Amino acid sequence: MTRTAEPRPAETASPTATPAQRRARGIVLILGAIALLALIQTDVLKYYWLPLILGLTYLAGAVAGRSRGTLWAPGLITTVVGVSIALWFRDGRPTDFEFTALAVLSIGLGAVLAAGLAELLRFRIGAMSIAVPVLLLGAFLLAEQQGIDFIAGQAWIYAIGLALWGAYELRPARG
Repeated sequence: MTRTAEPRPAETASPTATPAQRRARGIVLILGAIALLALIQTDVLKYYWLPLILGLTYLAGAVAGRSRGTLWAPGLITTVVGVSIALWFRDGRPTDFEFTALAVLSIGLGAVLAAGLAELLRFRIGAMSIAVPVLLLGAFLLAEQQGIDFIAGQAWIYAIGLALWGAYELRPARG
């Protein structure tokens, strides 16, 4: 008789969040959007704090929604980048090659933490949940450095994205 291995918890968990988990995530994401507008868009905090607030919002959404996958990778990657950016610009350093190297290092560290979390705690963190935040961080950092008007220095664009995502999470359950 052949014995099969016990399935790992991540393999037996439902891939779909419950409506209560989605609601919790949605509320946190909307609150994060409000925080961006209240703190960054109004200049209570300098703009360079935006990635940190964004990353912490993702992590808070993951915790509130009792996630075993969703939001952990973007949260870890964006938070690590946010800490690095905040510390870099807080000290008045310029945007130069060293900053670019720091950004790449931070993105890599966040991705390693996300992959490690997946292995250690058996979270469902797929390649795309790591790749997409890396792509978006790169695109937004480039847009910021190039001074693209509707993105550069505009917290509201990020707040709209968070609010829309939060609203989507609040959708009624199917069925």
